[in-house]
Amino acid sequence: MNRTAEILGEKWDLPLGFTMALGENPDAMFVFSSMPKKYRESCIDRARNANSRSEMQRIVSDIAQKSFNDFIG
Repeated sequence: MNRTAEILGEKWDLPLGFTMALGENPDAMFVFSSMPKKYRESCIDRARNANSRSEMQRIVSDIAQKSFNDFIG
């Protein structure tokens, strides 16, 4: 099982590049693990559609720029 999914207590098939990029960015990992499920799933969908390493890193960078307050309304 993927380590991020294990921490979140859910079983996901996260793209390897996404997992690696999250592992290189602790801020993004924290924000991702704090997101409500629907936002995490949206990030995973974006990651699955990434066509390059730079695009994957941009997705993870976007996650790192968010805060929990961005996900509550």
